[in-house]
Amino acid sequence: RGTLILDGSSSQYSTERDETYLAEHEAIRKGDFDRLCSADAAMEVLKVIQAAEEASQNQIWIKQ
Repeated sequence: RGTLILDGSSSQYSTERDETYLAEHEAIRKGDFDRLCSADAAMEVLKVIQAAEEASQNQIWIKQ
């Protein structure tokens, strides 16, 4: 947990479980919309998450 591996290089990240979720909602509450992604970008992230879940569940590679 907390490890990102990209192109063979790994980075460690330490955050509380809901830290980014809470920060996003705090930004919305304060009207700080510059820190938020667009709806289109959010949908792309959701597609990646869905593909990752499907790949994990079915033990297959998902190509997009």
